[in-house]
Amino acid sequence: MLKYVLFFLVVFLLNGIGKAQNLPLVVEAESAQLGSDFEIVEEGDITFVRPKTDKLSGDFPGDETKIITFFIPFIDIDTYEVYAKIRVGSENYNDDSFFLSPNFGETAPDNAAAWYIVNGLVPVGFSDSTDIVTGEGSVGIETWKWINISKFYLAENPITYAVTSTDQPMTFRIGARENGLDIDKIAFAKADLTYTVHNLERIETNTVIVPIDETPGEMIDNAYPDNNTTQIPEEAFQKVKTYINPILPGDHPDLTLFKDGDDFYSCGSCFHFTPYLPILHSTDLVHWEEICRVVPSTWSGVASDTPSGGMWGGAITYFYGSYWIYFSNSAGGGQYFCKADNPAGPWSTPVKVKTTGTTGGIGYDNSVFVDDDGKPYMMIKPGQVVNRIQEIGSDGHLMGNALILDWVNADKKYSWAEGPVMCKHGGWYYYFIAGNVYGGQYVLRSKELTADPDSWEDMGNFFANVTDAAATFRSPNHISQPFQLEDGTWWTISHSYESVGSNDWNGEGRQGLLNQVIWDANGKPTGIAPSSAPQLAPNLPKSGIPWLLPNSDYFENETIALSWHFLNRSAASKYSLTKKPGWLTLSPGSGKCHILHKEARHFYSLVTKLDLDATKNGEEAGIYLTNGNESLTSEIYSAYNDGKVLGFRFNGATTEIVNTVGNELWLKLERNEHLLSAFYSTNGIVWTQIGKAVSSVSLDKGQADYNSWVGTSNGLYAKKAECNFDLYVYKDGFSALPIIAYNNYYGLSTKGSGANKAMTNSSEKGGWAMLGGVDLGQDDRVPVKVEVEAASTLGGQLEIWIDDLENEGTKIASIDITSTGSTSTWQKFNAQVSDLSGQHDIYLRWSGSVNAFLVKNLQFIADDSFYTGLDKNLQLRNWNSYPNPFKNSFTLENGSVGQPYMIYTIDGRLVLSGYIETANQELGQSLNSGMYILKHQSLVVKLNKIE
Repeated sequence: MLKYVLFFLVVFLLNGIGKAQNLPLVVEAESAQLGSDFEIVEEGDITFVRPKTDKLSGDFPGDETKIITFFIPFIDIDTYEVYAKIRVGSENYNDDSFFLSPNFGETAPDNAAAWYIVNGLVPVGFSDSTDIVTGEGSVGIETWKWINISKFYLAENPITYAVTSTDQPMTFRIGARENGLDIDKIAFAKADLTYTVHNLERIETNTVIVPIDETPGEMIDNAYPDNNTTQIPEEAFQKVKTYINPILPGDHPDLTLFKDGDDFYSCGSCFHFTPYLPILHSTDLVHWEEICRVVPSTWSGVASDTPSGGMWGGAITYFYGSYWIYFSNSAGGGQYFCKADNPAGPWSTPVKVKTTGTTGGIGYDNSVFVDDDGKPYMMIKPGQVVNRIQEIGSDGHLMGNALILDWVNADKKYSWAEGPVMCKHGGWYYYFIAGNVYGGQYVLRSKELTADPDSWEDMGNFFANVTDAAATFRSPNHISQPFQLEDGTWWTISHSYESVGSNDWNGEGRQGLLNQVIWDANGKPTGIAPSSAPQLAPNLPKSGIPWLLPNSDYFENETIALSWHFLNRSAASKYSLTKKPGWLTLSPGSGKCHILHKEARHFYSLVTKLDLDATKNGEEAGIYLTNGNESLTSEIYSAYNDGKVLGFRFNGATTEIVNTVGNELWLKLERNEHLLSAFYSTNGIVWTQIGKAVSSVSLDKGQADYNSWVGTSNGLYAKKAECNFDLYVYKDGFSALPIIAYNNYYGLSTKGSGANKAMTNSSEKGGWAMLGGVDLGQDDRVPVKVEVEAASTLGGQLEIWIDDLENEGTKIASIDITSTGSTSTWQKFNAQVSDLSGQHDIYLRWSGSVNAFLVKNLQFIADDSFYTGLDKNLQLRNWNSYPNPFKNSFTLENGSVGQPYMIYTIDGRLVLSGYIETANQELGQSLNSGMYILKHQSLVVKLNKIE
C-alpha cells in the first residue's frame, strides 16, 4: 500500500490531517476472516470471495460458516456509512443478496433480530471512476460495481456506524445468502461526505487514491515526509534507498540508542536470555550487527534468571571519557553499571549504583541523558507513579538531589509513564514517556531542567495516528532518545508488538522499528506513523552489514556466534565446540538443554544435521521452538521410544515414525506463517515429511503475562542423551522461499492470495525485493542453479543479486521470464550459478513493462549428486495411475488412506506432498505437464502427466 500511505503523509503535512482522515477505509474481502462456506476466487488481476451454497430461506446467516468478519482500523472518531464492491451473477435476482449486520461487533449468526437482508441489487450500482456512489445507479449483472449499502437499504435514513474509539480495530460482519454474489471489497466512509468510484477503489502498492475534493484520476509522485517533504528518488526502483520495518525483527524490547560520531549503538532488555545485554551496532540505522554481550552467564551477581528475571533495561552511553551501560538486575535487584573503553568491550564486572537520600527506588526502566555541558543524568523509573531525574558523578554513581517529577503520572494519566528518555531541541528539554508494555508514547517539554510542574508543557501524543490498514506494527512506544543527523533529519527507534485484526504475532515479542521524527513550527515532535510501505532510509553511507537475522552456524569456530542465547544459566554451561571438533555437542545429563536464536519473521526453513545414538526411552534431540517460559514448545527430533523413531511434536500433540535412516540424519522445520511442517532427510536436499503441518497460532499470538516479557526462540536441544550437531541453518536456500517473505522491497505490489501470493513490478521503472539471511550451504552442498516460479502474459527479465544491488552487490544470474499464457499459470525458470556458499541477503530485481511478471518463490538447486533422496526404492512398480487430459491432473487408485505421499521431479526434487484422503485420490492439479515420480509408503512409480 505504498502510495496510499505516503499520499496520506503528504496530505498531513501540506493540507492538514482533517482532509486525510476523510479518505475511505477500504478492506479486501479475501483478507477478512472467512467462514468455511466462502471460497477465494482469482480472475486475472482481481481476487474476491464467493459463497459456496445458497441460503434463500430464513432471516439470518445461521452459523459461523456463512460469516465474513472484517477488522476495520479506524483512524478518526465519526459516523460512517458502509459501501461494497460486488458483482451479481448470471441468475439475476437469485444472485443479488446478502446479510448485513447494522452494528459493529460479533453479531450472532442465528439471531434474526441482529441482521438485515440486503436484496434486489441487480439494477443498482456504479462503475465509472467519476461516478458519485450512492444507493442508486444503473449497472446491472455480471459487472463489478460499487454501491452505498447504507443508502441503498434505507435511502431516507441510511444505516450508519458510530466509531467512538480508535484504540482497536472495529469488528464488522456480513453473511452469505446467495452463492452467485461475488464480493471484492467493503469500505467505510464518512457519512456526511460523498465519494466517487475512484475514491473507493482499494489502494494497491504503488497506486494512489484521490481526495474527494480533487479531480478523479489525478496522480502524485511517491513521496516521503521529512522537514522538507523529500521525495523518494527514482533510482530507488533500481538501488536500495528504502527500508521497511521491523529493522530489528524478533524480540528487541525497551530499545535505547546512543549516537557516537558516525556509529550507532543500541541495547535494551534481555530479561532471562543469557549471556546478558547484547549490544548492537550500525552505521546506517537500518542494518545492525551484534558486537558483544556485556555480562556473561557465569556472573554470580544476577538476582534471578527465571522467566522474566535477568536484566531489565540497558542504556549505553558515553561520558567522562568512558563508555557506560546501565541496567536493572531482575528489577528488584537494583541498578548496575559496567564500563569500557570500547562499545565492543571488554566490559567491567557489574557495579551496583549508589543512590542518595532523595533518589528513592532506583528503577527498572532507566536511561541516561548527557546535557550540552557534558553532565550525565539518569532518568529514573521505579514504579507507576514515580518519575525522577538525577545527576551521575564521574564514578558512575548518583550524586546530589533528585529532581522529583512524580507529578507527571500522579493520576496515572499516562498508564505507567515508563521508559523515560530525554533530548534537547531548540533550547528545550523534551521528556518522552511510554504508556505501558503495549503502547502509548507521550512528550513533555521545559526550557529548564527543573522539577517545577508549571515549567513543563504537556505536548500530548508523540506518534501520528496509524492510517495504513495493512500496517502490522500499530503500537510503537518505548522510543530511544531522538537524535539529529547531519542532513537535519531526526530519528528514533521504538519497539512494537505485531498484529492486525485477527492476525496476531505478539508471541514474537516486541520488535525494533526505525521512525523518523518531524518537528513542527511550534517545536512539537511527531513520530511518523507506522506503515507497511517502504520508507526512505536515512541519508547515511552504506554499512555493508547484512539484515539482522539469526546466523547460520557450521560450528567451525572456538566460540559460539553472538546471536545464540540460552533461557537459563544452566543450559549455558552444557555445550561444547571442542568435544567433537566441527560439531556442537549438547550434554543435558539427565535433564534437557538448548541453544537458541530469537525468532525472526514468518517464513523460514531451519535445518540441522545431527548424530544421536538414542538407546533409552526419553532420549531425544533435534530442532526446538519455544515461547519465553517453555510452556508452549515444538520439537522435531530423533529419539528412542521402544525403538529408534523420528518425531514431530507441538503443544503436546505428537507424530512419530520409525527411524530407518540411522543415528546421523538431517531435520528441517519449515514455517509458512502460522503453519509448521517437519521433515527428515539423508542428505539435506531431498526431504520426507513427518506427519501433517500444524497450526502455530497458539504460540504466535499474545500469551499470558506477555510470554514472560520475551518473544519466541528457535534452535537446538537435547534431552537425556548427548547429541552432536554438525550445523544449524536459519533460512535454507535449498527450500522454496516465498517472495512475500521479503525483508525489504520497493516498486513492487503483492497479488493473489493463499499459496498463490506473488509479487510483480508496479511500474515500468522496475522494482526489487530482498530476502534476508538465505543460507547457500558450504563444501559440496552448494547451489549450481537458481530457480523461480513465475507467471506472466508479457514477460521480462529478473536479475538475482547477493548482498546488495549495483556496486555494493554481486549479480549472480539473469533469468528471462517468458509468457506462461496467463497470470495464473505458473512455470519454473532457472539459470546456472557458481561459486556460491554461506549466508547472504538475496535480491530479485524486475525489468519490463508494468506487471511484467509475477514471482511466487525462489529456490537454489544443488548438484545432481545430492538428489539421491528417493532412498533405495527408486524402481518401477505396478500402480494404478491414469493421466487425465481433461482435468489437468491424474488419479491414484488403491492408495492407503491416511498415509503420506510425495511427488518428485524426475531429477528428484520434491514438488508436492500430502496425505491420501480417498481410495481414488486426484493429485497433481498444480503441476505442469511432464514426468514425475510418486513415492507412497515403500512404493515408487513414474507418473506421466499430460495436458
